[in-house]
Amino acid sequence: LAKAVATEGGASFLSVDASSVENKWLGESEKNAKAVFTLARRLAPCVIFIDEVDSLLSSREGSSDDSAHGTLTSVKTTMMSEWDGLNSGTNGYAGSDRVIVIGSTNRPFDLDEAVLRRFPRRILVDLPDLETRAEILEVTLAENRLDPNVNLTKIAERLEGYTGSDIKEVCREAVVQISHEQAKVLYEGGAV
Repeated sequence: LAKAVATEGGASFLSVDASSVENKWLGESEKNAKAVFTLARRLAPCVIFIDEVDSLLSSREGSSDDSAHGTLTSVKTTMMSEWDGLNSGTNGYAGSDRVIVIGSTNRPFDLDEAVLRRFPRRILVDLPDLETRAEILEVTLAENRLDPNVNLTKIAERLEGYTGSDIKEVCREAVVQISHEQAKVLYEGGAV
């Protein structure tokens, strides 16, 4: 969805997650967070997509590790300050208003209230229904030769409760498994 927004708007796309920001060295996580926004301003128009935003910008409650909590709080403060700079046009960058932030989460109630206020719109992307699951299978497997007897709707029925990315991963694993099996048959048959 976020990538589609960027593509439709002719904008650059930056995908960020906790692993791309967090660093074990003191102060580096904050520098990484600031760098994301600096790069986005330079690439404007730009969409910053924060995957699993709750892992970076969760509420202050519930952390048992004080040092980790302190680092996350500092990263969150840095990110929110930079985010505010986008909206105010501060930080010396023209066109800062051409940078938008989109986040995804499975745990919206874990987000800090200050973070929620910065997202003007919230969209529920629910699990795909049967028809959509079948379409995801069809699109994902389009470049693979399928046996004509394969019924994607029947497969989609068995994938109830899966997200779109779960379904793509199932397809990827199936293709890898089949490739390994075919390679094994060729090897054992003496063709290799």
